[in-house]
Amino acid sequence: MACCGCSRVRLSYLGGFTLWGIGASYTVSPALTLRAKVDNLFDKDYYTSHGYATQGTNFGLSVSYTPL
Repeated sequence: MACCGCSRVRLSYLGGFTLWGIGASYTVSPALTLRAKVDNLFDKDYYTSHGYATQGTNFGLSVSYTPL
């Protein structure tokens, strides 16, 4: 019997994968920093759960301000 109480449990193996990302930051002043990143740089198709695809290449930008 399976742990969920049902008699049928479907198991599947998901192969390994490697993702590449890159990021950079630039300090404009002691109080202001800009950051940028790219995740999944080569647009790898992969799954972390059977049947659920993940995002392709995605980008992020951020600004941090800390008053002195």
